[in-house]
Amino acid sequence: MRPWALINYAVKRSVSRYFLLNERRLHSTKVSKPLRVLFCGSDEFSCESLRALDTERKRNPALIASIDVLCRPGKKSGRSMTKIREVPIKAVAQELGLSIYERDTFRGWDLPKPHNESINLIIAVSFGLFVPPRILKSAEHGGLNVHPSLLPNFRGPAPLQHTIMAGEKSTGVTLQTLDETSFDHGVILSQTPLPGLPIPSPETFTYNDLLEFIKPKAAEMLVQGLRDRLFVPPLIDVGHYESKALKHAPKITPQDRQIQWSHMDAETIYRCHRALQRLWSNVWVDENTEKRIIFEDLEPVLSVEDKAKAKINDNKDDADSQCIAYSDDQGVKRPLTFITDGNAVIITLNDQALRVRSITLEGQKPKAASKLLAAAEDVADITVAGSEAVIDDIEEMLTEFEDIDDLGEVKEEEGGGYGGYGGGEGDRRRLRGDCELRTVSRFSGTRAINEDEAEDVALRQRLPLSQTDSKQVVLSCALKVVGYAMISFYYLPREINPTYQPEVISSGHSLQC
Repeated sequence: MRPWALINYAVKRSVSRYFLLNERRLHSTKVSKPLRVLFCGSDEFSCESLRALDTERKRNPALIASIDVLCRPGKKSGRSMTKIREVPIKAVAQELGLSIYERDTFRGWDLPKPHNESINLIIAVSFGLFVPPRILKSAEHGGLNVHPSLLPNFRGPAPLQHTIMAGEKSTGVTLQTLDETSFDHGVILSQTPLPGLPIPSPETFTYNDLLEFIKPKAAEMLVQGLRDRLFVPPLIDVGHYESKALKHAPKITPQDRQIQWSHMDAETIYRCHRALQRLWSNVWVDENTEKRIIFEDLEPVLSVEDKAKAKINDNKDDADSQCIAYSDDQGVKRPLTFITDGNAVIITLNDQALRVRSITLEGQKPKAASKLLAAAEDVADITVAGSEAVIDDIEEMLTEFEDIDDLGEVKEEEGGGYGGYGGGEGDRRRLRGDCELRTVSRFSGTRAINEDEAEDVALRQRLPLSQTDSKQVVLSCALKVVGYAMISFYYLPREINPTYQPEVISSGHSLQC
């Protein structure tokens, strides 16, 4: 770095440090009339701030004269939609004896006048509605907001959830003005100093843990900002968080809770579970029925027992290894391997694993994971991802005939193929051609064949069948075997060699189809 740049940096740092050390002293000279606050809130995060404001009102009435609460109306919930679910802030306001207003829009509504005095400050904490300029201009000091992140990082309605999902190890609080045009773009009046607040146990902290950790600090910053009259002009922007790659915190949607097994590792899934709690995935409960299952309780397998570890990493074909069918984000059926662990199951993801204890099937009550997934094992055939063609059970049995090559090949023909194989392209595939593979059993002891393995596995190698599967396969294919055998030994040679004559068997009769 050049000398002039070093001098410039040192001067800026000294000025900033001097300003921060004397900031409270400068702000203490600001004065204002007693505040008549309209507090807009909804959830547990805003409840803590409301309690802190009410405590300060009782302790220092010269600072806060009154508090009125604005919240959104309760919404119908439950299957019958007969129950009304109220926002948590309403119960807290009633407990504190504060006036309550319920609105779902500001259209046609004006600020109240408690004790015939105008509201002079609006405070919105996790409210969910945009406060329009008309309302902000009606209050002498405009509006304030407390945001649980180091703005502009994690700007949006779900900062706590996205902080956990991003794997952050620190967080913070920001006190800002309410902007007249958009959310979280106000003047930053106070902010947690860098590098922020270290998150205790960031590898295991859940949303509720982070909420309990951050909400008292947010309430304290709000009250201190009122004491220092940070809302009184001139407003000084003290934001100091700069990043070239800002993370956003958009609203959580149902799709955010869907587990994408194909491109999410165990750590990512566990972070989503800690942030969003109930995650879901679609599984096939039978050949034609797909249902949603909800994972209630899961955790990463950090220290796997020697026996379980061997099954997961070294012996995926073990008889205890089982499989269910799920649909990915493209609607393709894929296998998901797991092993039972008492009432729980351990789901294997490459070299990682997740232990799931409780699962809820759509429309039912929570059950032990091992019992529910065992029921899903009765799904019959599942197409492995990447397969463009499948092999019928009868084809596997026909590979037993070693003289199939003597019957001829289907290749380089411009017409239709035999038995439905052919058509489309000129390059015809042999009856036992280069099709990719699928599993054919009911997942009990079945080996899932991926796309890379499919190229190296010969079609003559039969996939392992369990005892229950073998009976069903033989029964369902018995008639087909007879028909295809007749076609193979009679029609196929005749089509290739017109002079072919059916072989006379010992009974003196020709083999008839």
